[in-house]
Amino acid sequence: MRCVLVLLLVAACEEPVVSQPWQLDHDRIIAVRLSPPVIHAGHRAWIDGLVALQGEPPRELVPDRVEPSSTSDELELGFEDGRWFVIASSELAAPVDLIVTFGELVARKIVAIDDGVIVPMIRDVHAGELEIGELETFAIAPQREIALHVAAGEDDKVMWLTSCGALVDHDLPDAFLTVEPRRVCELVVVLRAGAAVAWQTWKVTTER
Repeated sequence: MRCVLVLLLVAACEEPVVSQPWQLDHDRIIAVRLSPPVIHAGHRAWIDGLVALQGEPPRELVPDRVEPSSTSDELELGFEDGRWFVIASSELAAPVDLIVTFGELVARKIVAIDDGVIVPMIRDVHAGELEIGELETFAIAPQREIALHVAAGEDDKVMWLTSCGALVDHDLPDAFLTVEPRRVCELVVVLRAGAAVAWQTWKVTTER
């Protein structure tokens, strides 16, 4: 708030860090997942999301509410065993938008009709020389730019996010992370291929 107040008087005040698209440490829906991403007549898909709340690590959550953005006779929504699902009563003539709500956060998710949709795989993930694909937690040197890498298809969209320090090239397979000293924070990578999405999260600590 102090920076915002000063901004009214001094135009040179820097923009709040929370405005950065890669910043995790505020309330946001990172991604919504439909499994599988394409639904055929008589089949169902489950709905969940990756959600970040200020001061907390990102979590996979079940939506509080799901509804179509417009009336659809082809889709039915249900809730079973604590999870939302969508089922197609007939083949979809066109993609359908779902409105997905987590608390006060709202996102749209497309139910695709393209059989060519392939769920991307998180693979060949590195932080510097360290292969982190099988890890949940890893440590890196503070105040040094660390190269991040994830394998991505030609048409995949990549998004790196963090609550650590700063990210450069957050929307490319090869990004660069700088972490502040004495921090325990979070790192996320999201891959999108059309309506399909995959993600992975890590806890990051700084080396002493």
